[in-house]
Amino acid sequence: MDTFGARLKYAIKESGKTAKQFAEEVGVSAVYISNLCTDRDKASEKLTGTICRTLGINKRWLLTGKGDMYDPEDRLQAIARLTNDIIEEDEGSFKSRLIVALSKLNADDWKTLKKIYTEILGEE
Repeated sequence: MDTFGARLKYAIKESGKTAKQFAEEVGVSAVYISNLCTDRDKASEKLTGTICRTLGINKRWLLTGKGDMYDPEDRLQAIARLTNDIIEEDEGSFKSRLIVALSKLNADDWKTLKKIYTEILGEE
């Protein structure tokens, strides 16, 4: 993918959204998105940022093709995603029950859990 437009088209396709759906999400027309995808138009700096946040993609990749397409998920994003998943799950789901159980661990329990984790994965 040599151009901004080709990378944008690919990223939209990977998101599972139509160009029209994506255009509505970022607040522009489907025609404008089409023009961006065919390099007939150029996105502003502000729109480029909005596109990257909406698709969860790396701005450097979109602009230059260098680096990974997706930004690596940071610690807080991972926690937020897990929290959201748990909220949406049934109260009796395993994931929900596990998090509640973890929330009740004391300092010694956490040490024991860390030891088990280290033994299983071989890392600290």
